[in-house]
Amino acid sequence: MKNINKFLTIAANAILIIIAMVGIVIIWSILPLKNNFKILSVTSSSMSPAIPLGSVIVVKPESEYVVGDIITFHPVLKLRQDENITHRITKVLNEDNQVSYVTKGDANNMPDITPVTADRIVGKEIVSVAALGFLLGYIKTLPGLILVVIAPAIILIYGEVRKIRSEVEKSRQESKKVKKNKKVSKVYKKKATGSKKQKKGNKNVKK
Repeated sequence: MKNINKFLTIAANAILIIIAMVGIVIIWSILPLKNNFKILSVTSSSMSPAIPLGSVIVVKPESEYVVGDIITFHPVLKLRQDENITHRITKVLNEDNQVSYVTKGDANNMPDITPVTADRIVGKEIVSVAALGFLLGYIKTLPGLILVVIAPAIILIYGEVRKIRSEVEKSRQESKKVKKNKKVSKVYKKKATGSKKQKKGNKNVKK
C-alpha cells in the first residue's frame, strides 16, 4: 500500500510539473513580445504526413523565408480570431519590390490561390509534436480538466495530508514515549530514595 501511495504521489507530482511547465510556456507564447514564438494546434490534415492532424507546432517570426519552409499565416478572409493556415512555401515571388510566397499543403493537389504577403505571416514552424494538440484540446474539456489536472492535484494533496498526519502521529507517539520515560524515571527515583531511607533507618537501628 505504501509503495502504491508513493507511486501515485510521484506520478501526480510529475504530471503537475509538466502541466505547470506547459502552462508557463503557453502564457509566455501569448505575451505581446516582438518576434515571440507561438504555440498552435493543427486542425487539418493538409500538411500530412509531415504535420499530422492534431499536432502542436511552435512557430517563430523570421526576417526572411525560403522555399521549403513551413509557415503559419492568416487567411485572406479570417472568419475566427484564432484561424490560421500552416503550409509549405513552394515559390518566392518578388513583384514591384514586394515579396510574397506561394504556399501549398503537402497533402493538397493544388497550391493556395492567393500568395502570402509578409504582413500575414505568423512565423516559421520550428518544431511539431504529433497528437499533442488532441491532448491540449481534451484538457480544455471538463472531463479532461478533471482527469489531467484535478485528479493529480487531489492525489498530491491526499498524499501530503497523509504525510502530515503520519508526522503528527509520530510526534504524538514520541511525546507519549518521553512522558512515559519521565514517569518511569520518577518512579525509579522514588523507589531509590525510599530504599536509601530504609537502609539509613536500618543502620540507625543497629547502632
